[in-house]
Amino acid sequence: MRKKQLLLLVTLAALIGYGIWEYYVWQWAKDVAGPIIRVDAVILWPLLIGLVIMTVVVWVRDRSGGS
Repeated sequence: MRKKQLLLLVTLAALIGYGIWEYYVWQWAKDVAGPIIRVDAVILWPLLIGLVIMTVVVWVRDRSGGS
């Protein structure tokens, strides 16, 4: 499997996993009283954004004929 395809699969799996995680956090948050501090989002969002940016850059370079 090429590196580009592996990066795409990892990014896709991370986004799907994050969607599932958010659903369960949303379910959990409905029963919690008071303010909710989401430290997980502070950690996960930069990782997901970085993965998406890397994937887009790799795909754009490949489409434009870059190295």
